[in-house]
Amino acid sequence: MDCYFWCGWPDDDDRPPLYDGWQFRDDSDAMNRYCLNQHDGNINAVFLNYNVRSVGLKELWTLNWHKGFNRANAWTLAGGITTEDWKNWGDGWMAKFKNY
Repeated sequence: MDCYFWCGWPDDDDRPPLYDGWQFRDDSDAMNRYCLNQHDGNINAVFLNYNVRSVGLKELWTLNWHKGFNRANAWTLAGGITTEDWKNWGDGWMAKFKNY
């Protein structure tokens, strides 16, 4: 996937970046390493089955990262997040992107 750091370790409770271009290199909130506005709210991804596709930034929280990853976490529609919540997170930069 597109990312700015050599390792990932995303967790389902990782918070999104506070603003476009925000980088936090600590292992907490590691999802931000992938949550980059590279391609109009998407990044490119290659999966283990050799599938290559665009992934929405908010979609990152719905991917099956590992066996214990809760895909219905607080940052997903299944977990109850709303567009209004995205507007109120950080500077609201992610509110305009597709919800998942």
